[in-house]
Amino acid sequence: MSGPLTLRGVVFDPPLFCAPMAAITHSAFRRLLGDFGGTGALFTEMLSARMILREDIQRSPCLKRRACEGKVIYQLMATETARLDEIIERLAPLKPDGLDLNIACSAYNVLEQGGGTDLFDDPPVCRPFCV
Repeated sequence: MSGPLTLRGVVFDPPLFCAPMAAITHSAFRRLLGDFGGTGALFTEMLSARMILREDIQRSPCLKRRACEGKVIYQLMATETARLDEIIERLAPLKPDGLDLNIACSAYNVLEQGGGTDLFDDPPVCRPFCV
């Protein structure tokens, strides 16, 4: 296996990640995996950007974070960019090691809401995600 992976100044060692899994990669699961070790970072499940604005970030099983989880990357499902700055600011106290703006999901329920690959059908909306 190759050495550590560095992305935007964050070192992931080893360069192995636990992918986001719906209704599974919540804080309790991440804590369990953190106890086993062996990953460079753990993803949250895909989180609705609107949900982040109304959840209690310290109590939400999807958002809260414990030190034993190690590095955590929050995956976001957004349908527009108007409140993206506010969403990122809301996550700031959790000190995410990364944010994954999911614009590649083709699941029916995500497309039905205008997220995932549907964002590519509207380049002016998609452009801020691709910076």
